[in-house]
Amino acid sequence: MSEKNSLSRREFVAGASGLVLASAAASGGEKAASDPASALAVNGGEKAVKASAGSGPRWGDVEMKQLEAMLQQGSLFYWGGPQTKLLTERFQEFCPLQHVQTCSSGTAAIHIAVAAAGIGLGDEVITSPVTDIGTVIGVLYQQAVPVFADLGAGTYNLDVADVERRITPKTKAIIAVHLTGNPCDLNALKALADRHNLVLIEDCAQAWGARYRGKPIGTVGHLACFSLQNSKHITCGDGGVVASSDERFGPLLQKYGDKGGDRRKWGGFDAFATNYRMSEPQAAVVAAQL
Repeated sequence: MSEKNSLSRREFVAGASGLVLASAAASGGEKAASDPASALAVNGGEKAVKASAGSGPRWGDVEMKQLEAMLQQGSLFYWGGPQTKLLTERFQEFCPLQHVQTCSSGTAAIHIAVAAAGIGLGDEVITSPVTDIGTVIGVLYQQAVPVFADLGAGTYNLDVADVERRITPKTKAIIAVHLTGNPCDLNALKALADRHNLVLIEDCAQAWGARYRGKPIGTVGHLACFSLQNSKHITCGDGGVVASSDERFGPLLQKYGDKGGDRRKWGGFDAFATNYRMSEPQAAVVAAQL
């Protein structure tokens, strides 16, 4: 197709949508006029959602009070910091996992989880093809291979049957992405992971507050990763949380989020890891929001 006659995908979709709407209006105009209650809002019917999206300030007195308390501290370092401690306690009220590590982003949270799970060179991690690239950055940094499974119709979450089809001797983990707040089929994925001795990591970045069959998301898999980036429900601009109650992985989270050193029994750095620490000012804002 020549450049002169080419259409971008966005232009094509917009044009096709306009034709569909025009056709629907022409064929259904008489019915809509005679039965307004059945008409779509775009054709003059009543709107299903009448309230407009909120546009007020996202932060206020609660965050200001917590930041003022933070400024009275002698240190803004996370380890032993009162804001990090408060954030951890409030997070555990929401998502009761034993080991909690704050970090610099949701991407960092997943990288920490992948590293703690022992994923490395040539290992395969099955995940969703529809997600933020942060879901796979940690996999690639560990020199592992992301394997994309099909998604379920109407959910855009992992199709459990296709996940199973893609398991090979190299598969080490599954990353389940709770897309736009919609939980994956966690019981089925956990059963699959247990049957094949795989690690199930929950990517909860978009799903603060979501529950799966009465349980908070993050509590079914082996590891849970949350984002605090500016577009998320709970935010400090950028940040993350990774947590686990599995004793194989939970004690390793702090190490892999803090340059490979275990601060509870300080003896230097015994693992290769980067610096993903969160500062006390960030923790103060998150603690206030939680």
